[in-house]
Amino acid sequence: MKAYAVANQKGGVAKTTTVHNLAAGIFERTGNKPLLVDLDPQCNLTMACGLSSDEVGKSFYDFIQGAPFDQVGHDLGYADLIPANHGCVHAESWIENKRRGRQAVLAGRMPEIVSYGYDFVFFDCPGNLGFVTVNAMVAAARVLVPLQCEYYALEGMAKLAEEVRAIQEDGKAVEIAGIIPTLWNGTTLNREVRNEVRRAFAESLYAVRIRRNVKLGEAPSHGKHVFEYAPESHGAMDYSELVREFLSREG
Repeated sequence: MKAYAVANQKGGVAKTTTVHNLAAGIFERTGNKPLLVDLDPQCNLTMACGLSSDEVGKSFYDFIQGAPFDQVGHDLGYADLIPANHGCVHAESWIENKRRGRQAVLAGRMPEIVSYGYDFVFFDCPGNLGFVTVNAMVAAARVLVPLQCEYYALEGMAKLAEEVRAIQEDGKAVEIAGIIPTLWNGTTLNREVRNEVRRAFAESLYAVRIRRNVKLGEAPSHGKHVFEYAPESHGAMDYSELVREFLSREG
């Protein structure tokens, strides 16, 4: 099993869109269901998967506190999901207030996840580098970074890489497994930032570019992934290419 924290300290860079559609595309291509874990109290992934956060009973917050997987997991058909609800806003402070091992709370729950035999697990992280995100990085050991190639992207990447190094210095094995250009519109600035990222993170930068596409924004409001909602769209084409590249790297 390989697990990935899908993280970026900046919100609105298509983390949730990438988690949802990458997982759905992996199922379409391989027939194997990934596990998705919504770590964000905004519950965007949960809602994109067609669940109402108000109707979710137990959430990832309950899971890290010890609730069994079979009480929190939901079968989506193409993936399984540990959802979020608005009570998950307390997870950050709950982890912070632990006196020992607060970087590894989620890692302590990984053996139960491993026992279910998933090939891939994706943690959809909040838009910050707080304790929940750090827990996801430690538990997953691999970080995927959706990156909007705009002005502040390089500063954000530098801070994320610094956090990864700090975790490594604490004796935890974690690496940046991939950087995925998102919200691409082909501007000169896009290309310049991508070239700068390539110079700094050549082995991690994905070749695929996820273009801006209205269908990617519409699909979550219908509780669907893009392959179901708009299979002929540029969004579906780009995420299909991401799946191919991801599996060639990580499969």
